[in-house]
Amino acid sequence: MRISFVLVYSRNISSTAQPRRVRSAERVAAVLDLLRRSRQPLRHGEVAHAIGLPKSTATNLLATLAAVGLVTRDERGYSLGMKLIELGAAAAERLDITNIARPVLRELSELGIGTANLAILQDHDVLYVEKVNNPEHVIQITTRVGGTAPAHATALGKILVSALTPEERERWLDKHDFVPLTDRTITSIADFRRALDLIAERGYALDDEEQNLRTVCMAAPVRNHLGETVAAISLTCLSVDVRDARDARIAAVVKGANRVSELLGAS
Repeated sequence: MRISFVLVYSRNISSTAQPRRVRSAERVAAVLDLLRRSRQPLRHGEVAHAIGLPKSTATNLLATLAAVGLVTRDERGYSLGMKLIELGAAAAERLDITNIARPVLRELSELGIGTANLAILQDHDVLYVEKVNNPEHVIQITTRVGGTAPAHATALGKILVSALTPEERERWLDKHDFVPLTDRTITSIADFRRALDLIAERGYALDDEEQNLRTVCMAAPVRNHLGETVAAISLTCLSVDVRDARDARIAAVVKGANRVSELLGAS
């Protein structure tokens, strides 16, 4: 009896350590992801064909999901249900953007002598909420978590201001004081508007010695599940170190910001 008990207990431990995947749960996830990617409602036969299920199984699965509010059905077919909005909003509230972004910031900081930052817009300044330096570099470009900088002189600020609604942006521009920090700082509304237009065209922003001489910064937006820009990621380097690799660094920053956005639920 005691030996039998030990053997059964050992099997339970192994099962707990390596849980088996539940096929029905995988099918639910596949259906929801399929409906998420579809621009129009899908009929049960289309769902069955796309996922590789018997029609009867797809019909029963969709009916169950509809009963609990995860999908809806009309004469055109099945779509995602309102219950998912509630679940998505709850999940978004529990996401810690700082922890999510930190691994990306670490990777960016290792690209060269630079500092990777995560920032949000606080009135007319950018507020640094996270930063990662590469400790192996002798030269450190320092920013301070909790510190601020004038938004117009930073790539981060340009990204965040560009994400404001047109009305908010105009109010911001009217009240902002374009103080020069270097001889390259943008100091007029017209020039700043042109910089915002470039961001809309390119998808990223640059600070070319506008905040500090001999440094260049590139930034890209971080978006949430609603497509709203909630923060920006940047990489600040010595100008001399990115002279021949600026495009590659920009691409890395954009890719990193997109990764964080995807983890926040952006499509």
